[in-house]
Amino acid sequence: MCSISLFGNYQSHMRLINKATKEYEYFNPKTKEHYKAKLLTIVGKGREKSLRMLSGAYPVLEWLGLLKVYLTSYGDYRFTGKLIERERIHRVAEGYAMMYLAGLAVNPLQIPKLQQETIQNLFLEKECYYGSKQLKEVGSLEMNKNAYTRIVGAVFANKNVYAVYNTRHQIMKWNGRGEKKTLINLEEISRMNANVYRVTSAILLGKNTKVILETLRETEETKRLEFCFDGIYTHIHFVPMDANGVRQLRLLCLEDWREELLSALFPDEMRSYDQGGFEYDASIGGKFILTFFDGDIARLQRFRYAAQRTSGEYEVLCFPFQVELIKGYLGDLVKIKTVKWEVIENALGIGGEN
Repeated sequence: MCSISLFGNYQSHMRLINKATKEYEYFNPKTKEHYKAKLLTIVGKGREKSLRMLSGAYPVLEWLGLLKVYLTSYGDYRFTGKLIERERIHRVAEGYAMMYLAGLAVNPLQIPKLQQETIQNLFLEKECYYGSKQLKEVGSLEMNKNAYTRIVGAVFANKNVYAVYNTRHQIMKWNGRGEKKTLINLEEISRMNANVYRVTSAILLGKNTKVILETLRETEETKRLEFCFDGIYTHIHFVPMDANGVRQLRLLCLEDWREELLSALFPDEMRSYDQGGFEYDASIGGKFILTFFDGDIARLQRFRYAAQRTSGEYEVLCFPFQVELIKGYLGDLVKIKTVKWEVIENALGIGGEN
């Protein structure tokens, strides 16, 4: 319930939810059927207060063509109500909400069915999101019982494939071996359905900057490579669960978004083209510039490492809402310059918040 505000006006959505928690009569204009039932119930207290669907909603799901889909994924599911289970369900639900708000197709009836028979690209000019249960159900992959327990889903958009995690308000702790197995399975799905052979990027959803700063600091204390922050994914994009995060997701779904963005910001002679021994995007007179519009905290970590060990002037370009994270992590190592959303969106030809 604490995430209902993601959808916009909290009060208007709560009025709709409160109606659905009472017995109302529903009408199907196609079949002329009338049906009276309670669809939802609210359980729990405080931050754990949750919205749950009642079995009385089954006929309405059938009207929408979604009952079979729902029963396939949850028909034999036995909800125990344990905190870790509730937390997992909330993470998954928030993942769906963010992708829906960003304009990705999430309705199972409107997205391609994932398969394992032939290599093809089902996502040309399509932006789709699949939850972890949908990924787990693909074909006959031999799934380790722990696979997909941390990942909440995956984005398939044009030629981009991202694993999606949701840290919510807790520190993200990587389980190197488990995440590697999940990545191998995701790459197999990506190869057969998107003609993408390597998945190098992840999206990390989170409630606030503080939890990401704590995550970054904790991972720097880890010595073993398999548990390092970027030991599994080369790029990890922090996306806050708010309106700014929704706009970031739209940016990440663009085909060749990174090249389009850098070519719009910097003349060719300033571009680094990943040369020079460490990661930066452009340089002017000995000043090294990193762009952080995509929220790539794995690159930010590598940039910090270089700034601590190499003499020179360092600068980060970002959106205003990202300044707190960069200051908190890099301190006085870099100068920070901000760019308005509209500048980037106009350069890339994508719509703004509305």
